[in-house]
Order: sequence, then structure tokens, then C-alpha cells
Amino acid sequence: MKIVFVDNERQQLDTLKAYTERFARENNVKINADYFDNPFDLLEHYDGDYDGIFLDINMPVMDGMTAARRI
Repeated sequence: MKIVFVDNERQQLDTLKAYTERFARENNVKINADYFDNPFDLLEHYDGDYDGIFLDINMPVMDGMTAARRI
């Protein structure tokens, strides 16, 4: 499974990473996760191969809903 998280708050990304790693370990599943602190980096690297995309709605400059529409 390949997923991506986008959140402008580094602490939130760190928490999401810890939860994702714990879930994968406890359920014996392979999860490849990417973490971006702004939607522009996601859009630059997006190639359509994510199984799940988690976007923070409230971010400066471009919010998660705008990023979702661009995807």
C-alpha cells in the first residue's frame, strides 16, 4: 500500500508517521508512506500511484481542497 500525508505542521506529520509505522508493524503489512509539509511538493511528485491521499484542509497558500481538485 502506498499512501501520502500532507500537513503544514511538522508535529502532525511526525504523529501520523508514528501511527502509520505502528499500524504496519502491528498488522504485519507493508506501507510505503510519503510525507509533505505543503501541497506544492505533492503536486510536483504526484504520479498517480498512491492508494490513499490524506490532505490537511487548512494550509496557507493552497488548502487541501484546492490540492485535491488539482490532483
